[in-house]
Amino acid sequence: MNKLGLFSPILILPWLIYWIRAGWQQMDNVLKPYTLGIFIPNPLLFINFTTKDEFRNFSLSVVALYIVLIHGFSPLRQWLDPK
Repeated sequence: MNKLGLFSPILILPWLIYWIRAGWQQMDNVLKPYTLGIFIPNPLLFINFTTKDEFRNFSLSVVALYIVLIHGFSPLRQWLDPK
C-alpha cells in the first residue's frame, strides 16, 4: 500500500505557499483588486451556504489563481535554480 499519497499535500503545501506569495509580490497593483474581487466572494458564499453548489463555484477562482501563479513563476524558478 502506497502511503505517499497521504503525505503529498503536506509536501506540496510549502512550495505552493511560496509560489503564491512570490506571485502576489510580483503582481501589478492594478491586478491585485481584481484577484481579490474574485477570491473573496467564493469563501464567503461557501461559509454561509455550505452546499455542493457553492463548493463548485470555487472553480471561478481558478482564473485568479492562474494569474497569481504566472506572476510567481519567475521568482520561484530563481529560488529553485539560483545560477
